[in-house]
Amino acid sequence: MRVIVLLLIFLPCKAFAIQNFEISLSSNQIVKSKGFKGANIALEIKADFPTQFIVEVSGPKSQYRIWQKEKKFGIWTKSKNFITHKVSSYQFMATDMNSAELDRFSRILLIDIFGRRISFINQEQYSPLEMSGAVSALFQIQKNSMYYLTLLNQENLEGNNVVQIPMAQNIMTGDYKVQVYLIAKGDKKIYTKSAEINVIREEFYDRFEQWTRNWPNLYVILSISITFIFGWIVNLILKRR
Repeated sequence: MRVIVLLLIFLPCKAFAIQNFEISLSSNQIVKSKGFKGANIALEIKADFPTQFIVEVSGPKSQYRIWQKEKKFGIWTKSKNFITHKVSSYQFMATDMNSAELDRFSRILLIDIFGRRISFINQEQYSPLEMSGAVSALFQIQKNSMYYLTLLNQENLEGNNVVQIPMAQNIMTGDYKVQVYLIAKGDKKIYTKSAEINVIREEFYDRFEQWTRNWPNLYVILSISITFIFGWIVNLILKRR
């Protein structure tokens, strides 16, 4: 009896179901070819009941190293480095909620926003203040690169049921999970649906990207060599003129 009562208490705010609404993407695949400048994917949400909404898109996970610089004798030098555990390389969120409402429901739904779950492998070496600064720096870098985007107070889906998902020029290849949460007005029940966007490269560029990841040092040496040879050829042509 006690278990049943507890379930009835928590059901209004955490009842997950898939009914009464549909989602569709304008495309579920992006092919990155030469000259790719980014793309927008339109997400259409159809619901037959009044709602608030949260759209979350998370990309492939990646590890990051953040350097803290200090000025010594008038020269900026790298003094400390923070290495993250693998975190989402891309995160997009759109909602018609304000920041307080989003924060409340994101905690209920275990959604990671504003870098709240970013942690570091070597965090025991540094103070909580330094950790907080590193998280803020990483989030700001990702935000400036169009990898972390949060759109608050968007028009309610009753009036505009299409959300544009921006995919930046340099996004990683891999699967991007799209999660849609609709919070029914009145009873506050939560309905959810998901989809995926697959980002790939054309075969040549895909192989090249894999090669640079597997042999980064060789790639650097090759790049420098090509630059040197090109400069030498240009210099030779100019001398002959």
